[in-house]
Amino acid sequence: MLRLPIGNAFTAVAALAVLVACGDGGASAGRADTPEEAMAVMRELSTCLRANGLPQFPDPVLDQSGEPGFPSGAPTPPQSALNVCKSITDRLPAQGQRVRVPSQEEMASWRKFAQCMRDNGLRNWPDPNPDGTFSLPTELLDKRAFMSQLGACNQYNPDPNKGLKVLSPEDRNGNG
Repeated sequence: MLRLPIGNAFTAVAALAVLVACGDGGASAGRADTPEEAMAVMRELSTCLRANGLPQFPDPVLDQSGEPGFPSGAPTPPQSALNVCKSITDRLPAQGQRVRVPSQEEMASWRKFAQCMRDNGLRNWPDPNPDGTFSLPTELLDKRAFMSQLGACNQYNPDPNKGLKVLSPEDRNGNG
């Protein structure tokens, strides 16, 4: 997944989605088994990421169901930090690797956002995917291609940090 910073805020994709994509292919030895263990591993990961290029990376939080995860506005760690922290990410539990699914209200807002982008000159702007990501055509992958439309359409963006989750063609083909 590509993460596009918009203004001063980073896009809202769970950092775990990137960690899973860059993971170890499913090895489970040494993984945390309980929510408490998972929270400890995720705190360790936050500390590691802060020490390796993301000084503002947030601590994990518990969601409504008691599962640990990172806040939706957490920035995507750079590959260099992921490489340094790999021994920690390898211990993340399977339940901690799920990406939060948008609510029906959020999806309705994302559809309004997409329509607004089209109404403001980007005829090729797609509707959101079921997970709230946007599979952008190649010509729109550079945020400069749509920055002027964001001002008019960010009112429909349900993310409190006004970020976007964007898939590149490689991500859509399973190579991301």
